[in-house]
Amino acid sequence: MISSLNLVLISEELVDKWEKILKSNNLEKARLITDDINFDDYNLSYECAHTIKNDSHRTRVRERFNFPEFEATLQNILIYYCKLNNIEYKQGLNEVLGPFLLLKVKVPKLKISRIYNLFTLFVDYFLPNYYYEPELFSFRSSVSLITLLLRYYDPELFLLFEQNNISAEMYSINWLLTTFANKNSLEITYTLWDIILEENDQLFIHFMIIAFLHHHRKKFLETDGSSIPMFFSQIQISTKEELAEIVKVARNVRKNTPLSLRIIVKNLEIFKSRTTRVKEMYEKYDPEQMPAIPVLPEELLC
Repeated sequence: MISSLNLVLISEELVDKWEKILKSNNLEKARLITDDINFDDYNLSYECAHTIKNDSHRTRVRERFNFPEFEATLQNILIYYCKLNNIEYKQGLNEVLGPFLLLKVKVPKLKISRIYNLFTLFVDYFLPNYYYEPELFSFRSSVSLITLLLRYYDPELFLLFEQNNISAEMYSINWLLTTFANKNSLEITYTLWDIILEENDQLFIHFMIIAFLHHHRKKFLETDGSSIPMFFSQIQISTKEELAEIVKVARNVRKNTPLSLRIIVKNLEIFKSRTTRVKEMYEKYDPEQMPAIPVLPEELLC
């Protein structure tokens, strides 16, 4: 384990830094707001509103005690966001918005409109189509990439999961859709997000998932196959030392991944903000049928 990583300190300077990084990515399709507005004025269908209300009630329960209006504010922002972007709410958005909203506990003068814009820019860059397209083709493409990466880096673990009918979707859905906010503490989440933002690499969360699996591989190999799904639901990143080790492995995974993976990602348009061609590209390139990550001839000569 390495211990050189420090947990981030929440401050206005950190918010400024995140905002600067996200705005540098020219997310012209992100629908931002300029002033604080009355989020109460917006409503979705009863079904979506009811789901949002339930999800808001269970989001960051242990960490929001200094923010009495947290639940109502989270609920209203999610309804507004879905209404403004003309999308149906999907679970996971609450887990992404929650930490952004709780920045206000440490930076009380932070305007809700600024928090909303940070959240919007973050989703548009790292999760641009997961929450926007109803048929989840971009998510399915990401799951296929994770399958390819695991097969490439750890064939033994890949085979174990395959023999026990454990798909990448089963273990990666929460990690992908929430950028690891699900189950991790605020301090770990903020520190990981700070790293992800500094890396400024939309694929980095995929490398993090492979590194996270690698971190627990011994336990996976020792666990009865039928109990592995339950183990997935229990694991989290508990300490800064653990996070540092996983990030180190993730960077190594990225360094040694064939460049052709980036070509596949570009062809699939996973990260092309709110593209209307994600289904077309998915059906054209059919990532689920790729047997392995192809290696370019020039890479073999290196």
